Amino acid sequence: MDLQSWTLAKLETVKDYPRVLVQDSLRLLPEADSMIHGFGRENGFAVIVASTNLVFRELYERASADSDTKKILLIDRAPIRRRIGQSLTKAPPPFYPDFLMQVPPEARIDLDLRQFLRETTGDPNWPVEANDPRYARLIAKHLDGVLRAHQNLSAARPGQFTDHDFKTIVAFAALGIAESAFKKLDAEDYWRIGLIGHEALEELDALTPEVTGPIRDELAKAPAPFCWFADQDAETVVRAFYLSAILAQHVSNWSLLLANIDPALKALSNIKPDILARAAPQLVEIDRRQAERDLDAVEQSLDRQAIQFLLLDQMKLAEPAGFAAAVEKEHYSTLIRSLALLMALDNLLSATPARDEQARIARALFPDGSGAGARFIDGRASITWSHLKEAYELAYDLGSILAEVAGLIKTLKVTKIEHLTFKFFREAWNEKRMPPSSGSTSITGRMRRPRKSAAARSTTWPTGEARSSTIVFAKAAANRSLVGLRMRSQ
Repeated sequence: MDLQSWTLAKLETVKDYPRVLVQDSLRLLPEADSMIHGFGRENGFAVIVASTNLVFRELYERASADSDTKKILLIDRAPIRRRIGQSLTKAPPPFYPDFLMQVPPEARIDLDLRQFLRETTGDPNWPVEANDPRYARLIAKHLDGVLRAHQNLSAARPGQFTDHDFKTIVAFAALGIAESAFKKLDAEDYWRIGLIGHEALEELDALTPEVTGPIRDELAKAPAPFCWFADQDAETVVRAFYLSAILAQHVSNWSLLLANIDPALKALSNIKPDILARAAPQLVEIDRRQAERDLDAVEQSLDRQAIQFLLLDQMKLAEPAGFAAAVEKEHYSTLIRSLALLMALDNLLSATPARDEQARIARALFPDGSGAGARFIDGRASITWSHLKEAYELAYDLGSILAEVAGLIKTLKVTKIEHLTFKFFREAWNEKRMPPSSGSTSITGRMRRPRKSAAARSTTWPTGEARSSTIVFAKAAANRSLVGLRMRSQ
C-alpha cells in the first residue's frame, strides 16, 4: 500500500462528515493530488489545499459563500516548524479556529509517517525519527526502497530494530541500493552509489555519518574505478571509465593512451582489464539512457587532434585491417564505428577494394541471425550511422549485382546464337533475378530475388562503367552523413 491509498482509506471513514481536516505537515502527499480531488468530487467535498493562511482564507471564504458547497475537506500542508515558531520571512501557516470548531475530533486526520510504516510493515518498532522532517522527506521520496531495505532487516535479524538500523534503511534507500541493505556491497552497488546516489551521499553525510562513513570507507578500499567515487566527481569517473572501455576494445596499451587523449584522466587509468570487461555491461544495464548520454559526452569531448591520434595513429583506421576490426569490435561508440565504416566505404568504392575485409564488415553489419544478440551500440540512435550503413549496403549490393550482370553479358558475348534459347533467358531473369526490377527506392527493394546473407554475396567487384555506376549511387547516399561526421570531429 502506498501513501495515497493509505490516506484514501482513512478518508473513507470520515466521508460523511460535513467538515474534514487532514494535517500533512510532512508533505507526504503531492500538492496537486488527483486522487484526493477525485475523492472530494465523488463525495461532494470542496477540497482546499493550503500551506499559508492567506491562501486558506481566500479559498475558505469562497467555499463558504457558495450555497452549493455543503462539505469542505481541508488539506493543511504547513510544515511543523512554521506552526511552532513565527518567522518574519515566511508566510504564517493556516489559522482556522472557526473551521476547527466545526470539525469533530474523529474527523481530524494527522498523516503520521511512522504510523504508516508500522501498519504497512507490521513492525511496531519504527522509531519516532521517522516523523523527523529530515528523514521523512527521504523516506517519502524513496518509499519503495525503504520498505525493501526493511525486508532485508527482518530477514537478517528478525525482531530487532535499532536506531542504527533505521538510519541504514533510510541511507541505503536514498542511495538507490535498498536491495543490498544489511548485505555486503558488490560492483553494481558501487556504480549506483557513484552514478545515482552521489548527491544523496553528500546529504546523508550530515544526517547519518555513522552509516555513510563505512560506505565511503568501502568505496575507498574497492578496486578502480569504484574507489575513485570516494574523492572524485562522478562525471570525471564515468568519462574515464567509458573512454577506457572504448579504448580497451581496440588497443592493448589503452591505459597509456588515456593520458595522451585527456591528461586530466591520467590518475584514472589503472582499471584492471577483467573489472573493465565485467563492469561496462553492468553500468549500461543500470540505466541505458544515461549510458547513451554519458557516451555522447565522451565523444563530444574528443577534439580533432585526439580523434586523429586514436583512430589513424593507433587504430590504423585508414588500413583495411584497422577499419574492419573497428566495425567488428566496437560496442559503445557510434563515432568510432561511423568513421570506421566511412573508411570502409571509401575502400569499397576504390579500384582495388580489400575483399576479405569487406566480407568481414558485411557479415558484421548484416548477420544471418545465427550469431550473438544485438549489442548495446545497435540500439543507439545515430542518423550518421544509419546513412552510412545505407550507403555501404547500397554499394555492396550494387557491386554484387553489377558483377553478376557483367558476368551475364560476358556469357552472352561468347555464347553461340543457336544456344541463346528461351530457357537461357528465363533462367537469367526468373531464377537468377537479373536485372533487378525497377520501381523501388531501395536497392534491396528493387531486388526480386531473396536476399543473400553477407557470406553468400559475391565479392567479385565490377570494373569500368559498372563500377562508375556503383560509385555514383553509393556516394550520393554517403554524402548525407558526412556533414554530421565533420561536425563531430571538429
